[in-house]
Amino acid sequence: MKKFLLFALVAVVSLLASCSRSQRFQGGNRKLYDTITVYSVDKIVETSGNKESFGTETYYLVATDKGAYRIDLYGVWGNAQLVGVIKQGRTYIVKTQWFDAPIIKEYKRITKLIREL
Repeated sequence: MKKFLLFALVAVVSLLASCSRSQRFQGGNRKLYDTITVYSVDKIVETSGNKESFGTETYYLVATDKGAYRIDLYGVWGNAQLVGVIKQGRTYIVKTQWFDAPIIKEYKRITKLIREL
């Protein structure tokens, strides 16, 4: 009985997760797309380290109806052009990468704006 309940729970969670994101396969790679309504876009500056060595990370946190997303300014997923384009109160289809784990400050990254709805 416990195995059946566990299987049913996993099936329901998988079904709900697949409903919230569109997936497309191109060239063997999975592309993830989300439809989001933006509530706010906030600049985040985090500094860590000590007086001998320190680092600063700057990114934008986008609060949406589907949770928090991140726009990186540098690196593999960096797309600084999106900062001036994504506006509060509008709905967009965006391409995303990574995963969502806000407890450890890891957010899905918006890598490309597909279109505004």
